Amino acid sequence: MRSAYQACMRRIVFAKAALKALRRLDPVTTRRIRAAIDAYAADPTHFTGDVKALRGGEGLVRVRVGGWRILLSDDGIVVAVEMIGVRGSVYRSLNR
Repeated sequence: MRSAYQACMRRIVFAKAALKALRRLDPVTTRRIRAAIDAYAADPTHFTGDVKALRGGEGLVRVRVGGWRILLSDDGIVVAVEMIGVRGSVYRSLNR
């Protein structure tokens, strides 16, 4: 199951694992992560955060928010939040 909402002409879709991780975080961290996702979805070319394309991730991009990493896939219309996790462990779960 995925959850979705609209942000400035781009649709944001959350994978089940990303929603689960987001719900477990404290409210301050959740707001910071949601703000980063919204800013990226609004205009990824002018996003001022730390963004990198992942090697071997097949179209995945990583957004850094403090010690947290958000893994996104972006097709130009929909931004899919695939995973949210602590630095290091989020990448280990990709290799499985």
